[in-house]
Amino acid sequence: DQKGDFFSGQFFAVTLAVDQIERSHVQSTKFNIVIHLKVKDLWTAQARLCSNRDLMHRFSVALVGDRNDSVPAHRAIPLAIDGAAKVLGVKDLIEVVWVGTEDILSGERLREFAGIWCVPASPYKSMDGALCGIKFARTGKIPFLGTCGGFQHAVIEYARNVLGWEDAEHAETAPGEGRAVIAPLACALVEV
Repeated sequence: DQKGDFFSGQFFAVTLAVDQIERSHVQSTKFNIVIHLKVKDLWTAQARLCSNRDLMHRFSVALVGDRNDSVPAHRAIPLAIDGAAKVLGVKDLIEVVWVGTEDILSGERLREFAGIWCVPASPYKSMDGALCGIKFARTGKIPFLGTCGGFQHAVIEYARNVLGWEDAEHAETAPGEGRAVIAPLACALVEV
């Protein structure tokens, strides 16, 4: 069932991977844990295709969002991926590429990537670009991670394209318009 696969598969992968993380690899930040899970998923997918590590190819992960170095998560995410890749012994095989939401006019822009992470700090410059990238990951069964605004937009994409709620909206960016599937935050979100 396509509806069940999108969400249950993501949570199942997280549950399995958490059991596999050794205590020494769990850092004080959630990014290291999350990235460890996703890089491990990508590495496992690559390993299924090839049993000899020497024959493995480099692969890229798209960070979908509008990069802003004043956003702590935007500085931390590449470092977390780098750290997780180092722990997993794939540092020389993984490349992180920022893709701005305004640059995504179709899924073709993301075809080269083995994984897609829709990062925090919305509203995005192009909500349509973010939603297009998320849909491309879902329909192409590409490993996907959405954090903060990225996850919220994954909910909107799913509501519009799977549930058929074409009027699904985010109450913070489109107050009073359509069907609010993401409510406004009850408190201010402050990144330190």
